[in-house]
Amino acid sequence: MKEVEYREIPEFPGYRAGSDGSVWSTRKKCNEIVRTGENVVKVNIHNGIKFIQIPVYRLILESFGHGKQNDRFVFYKNFNFNDNSIGNLAWADNKLSGYDYVLGLFKPEYDDIDYKEIPEYVGYIAGTDGSIWSCYSKSINGIGEWHKMIPCPKPDDGKLQVVLHIANNKFTEAVHRLVLKTFIGPRPVGMEGCHNNGNGQDNRLKNLRYDTKKANGIDKRIHGVAKGSKNGFSKLDEIMVKNIKDKIISSCSIASLSRVYNVHYSTIWLIKANKTWTHVSGEKLCQD
Repeated sequence: MKEVEYREIPEFPGYRAGSDGSVWSTRKKCNEIVRTGENVVKVNIHNGIKFIQIPVYRLILESFGHGKQNDRFVFYKNFNFNDNSIGNLAWADNKLSGYDYVLGLFKPEYDDIDYKEIPEYVGYIAGTDGSIWSCYSKSINGIGEWHKMIPCPKPDDGKLQVVLHIANNKFTEAVHRLVLKTFIGPRPVGMEGCHNNGNGQDNRLKNLRYDTKKANGIDKRIHGVAKGSKNGFSKLDEIMVKNIKDKIISSCSIASLSRVYNVHYSTIWLIKANKTWTHVSGEKLCQD
């Protein structure tokens, strides 16, 4: 185990910083503070007038000769914000500096698959095999090892989707759209993402293309894409939808119907807007 080196902290007499990321007063080790919602470890230090909170990384870098850099960000080489050892820290020009290093840590499963970072989603990668990868975790540090994400099927058509996180905001994205966006580019105006073989869960790049809505509709007819309850992913069937449409006409609220049929609010909204289950008429055939 490497021996810990200690140095005096500039501008703070009586305090020392350790190469292991520890901060010490003349009497004891300073207690570390991590506030909820922050990924920065701080300590209370007396500046001769009062106690102030200072990030540990700044004290370590300045103590070990990396200079004072008030206008720069810190880069954690192993992406563990609790690890303030000097070997893990470096100054960065901006918050995204070192992202090439992040990509360098990525270990793909197969050599014959290409991987690229997803545009506009830092920390996420798409593969030509249709896989989506993330370096984020649910741990307190926020960033962990690269791992393949597990997509979920959309309830209406079964196409796979994932939830991405950017700056504390969540975005639900269809996997095929992410793969096309990453390897082909932004979706052209008036075009849709299409699956060549009709399998909406086959998101390999070679199975995807941009095409018109009309061409996508022709694909669905050719491949016999199932509608309604026949697609295997729907919680509803045609009789339920007929009743839902009748109850909507009778002024039943979307919220109440979503509770009764145990489906998401948006599922009922799409039925009401005639964007899904368009093959089902609103004629009342039976009662619940």
